[in-house]
Amino acid sequence: ALSTLLKLRVWRNGKEHYMEFSGGDAIKPLEIVGDAPITAEGKPLTGTEVTFYPDTEIFTQTVFDLPTLEHRLRELAFLNSGVILTLRDERGGEPVESQLHYDGGIRAFVEYLDRNKVRQIEEPVSIVGEKDGITVEVALQWNDSYHETTLCFTNNIPQRDGGAHMAGFRAALTRQINSYAQATGIVKKEKVNLSGDDAREGLTCVISVKVPDPKFSSQTKDKLVSSEVRPVVENIVNDRLAQWFEEHPQDARKVVTKVVEAASAREAARRARELTRRKGALDISSLPGKLAEWSERDASKAKLFI
Repeated sequence: ALSTLLKLRVWRNGKEHYMEFSGGDAIKPLEIVGDAPITAEGKPLTGTEVTFYPDTEIFTQTVFDLPTLEHRLRELAFLNSGVILTLRDERGGEPVESQLHYDGGIRAFVEYLDRNKVRQIEEPVSIVGEKDGITVEVALQWNDSYHETTLCFTNNIPQRDGGAHMAGFRAALTRQINSYAQATGIVKKEKVNLSGDDAREGLTCVISVKVPDPKFSSQTKDKLVSSEVRPVVENIVNDRLAQWFEEHPQDARKVVTKVVEAASAREAARRARELTRRKGALDISSLPGKLAEWSERDASKAKLFI
């Protein structure tokens, strides 16, 4: 429906199948047009090739941006560990080709996002679980920055506004960090309350869920609203994080210490703001233009009118 012409080729069971669409309608039915090519391994080729021409009456921009395509394909390569994606641009004089392949999955994704930052822990925390038909993958680590970077995906589709999976992750993360900080006595020593923002300062995280029938807030799928996803993500992350804290006490202490420092800085900033406000409220140095501050020190030369 978004193309003036779309050509579909499918190589399957040793045969090549072909079909054409225009404006959302099939103009050539699916038919076998020949045998599938033989690969270098001596086997018939399998796969799908889609060629399409975007409709200029629908899209204002029909020239594809190479960095944008590479960014999206890199996301897919991280989200689907082991898959090899090849991007080839033949529009210029010399073809430009890049191959995207990552065996580490979203754990490698987090390392890629933090490639220019100082890590607070040796290796990213990796969480994988499945419940009620929902598969959950989470990778996270902390760095020396003050900003949070959390990327959310549902069935490989990005959600820039987060949603149920992000809410479940954040709830579990805050709970476990508070629990560990209380158990180790770090919070009592520093006398601060840890918030979710403190726990996520300097955090880099990738959340990927596979949901059979996901529901989104809009057609652009920017926010996941499937209510059943949050408890699944929250329970899995809660259990796996508790296990990680127990098995990695040194890294756990580094993380909690960083969170406590963030909370202390937040409290110090709050106290400074309150002090400034009180000082401003008590400041009486500002007088009307016809009056001036009293500067005479000799009481015999001064009078007070009430």
